[in-house]
Amino acid sequence: MRRLLMLLAAATLVVGCSRHKGYIALTFDDGPSSTTMEILDVMEEFGARGSFFLIGSNINDSSAEAMQRAVAMGCEVENHSFTHPHMTELDSDARRDEVALTTAAITKYLEREPQFFRAPYIDEDEQLHRIVPLIFIGGYCPRDWDANVSVEERVDGLMANAADGQIFLLHDFEGNAATAETLRRVIPALQKEGYKFLTVSELFQQQKVSPRKGVRYDMVVKEE
Repeated sequence: MRRLLMLLAAATLVVGCSRHKGYIALTFDDGPSSTTMEILDVMEEFGARGSFFLIGSNINDSSAEAMQRAVAMGCEVENHSFTHPHMTELDSDARRDEVALTTAAITKYLEREPQFFRAPYIDEDEQLHRIVPLIFIGGYCPRDWDANVSVEERVDGLMANAADGQIFLLHDFEGNAATAETLRRVIPALQKEGYKFLTVSELFQQQKVSPRKGVRYDMVVKEE
């Protein structure tokens, strides 16, 4: 009887440890900065990956170290415009320049082109979708760009919106250490629930979804 109970307990542990609830893409806007390094520290500690949507004007010899570290960890580097404008207020040439200059800055240091674009403020229209040769990404944001939103509120928002195929939209601008602390709580908590944290392209692959132009993806849901 005792042996049977031990075997049942062991089986329960195996099932509990192996459960898989779904995939979530971690994404970050407005870097690279020193906050990017803090976030990478947390992600490395817990074995998580994600995608960093960079502002082109922030990319230079100094900040390139964060980009290169992210890629070395299996993360992705993507496009978030060059100067973070409201894109719909620009003419078509200026829109193209915002994207092209950022892609050029990224490829200068990484020798790889971004696949995805997130419009600043999620400010987009049909013309922008036609002009930008990248896939548009949105996501759920716990308003972590607002210093008045506490770590606890950020954690609560992310935990409440965790779901298979979810994209978390966070910010790694200079001085936003609260988001690194938020991740230190959220990542292990959701991993215990059975979630795995991936890049955006990995999320599409896992969900068996082929990304399409003309669409903004706030989640990536498996196609029936």
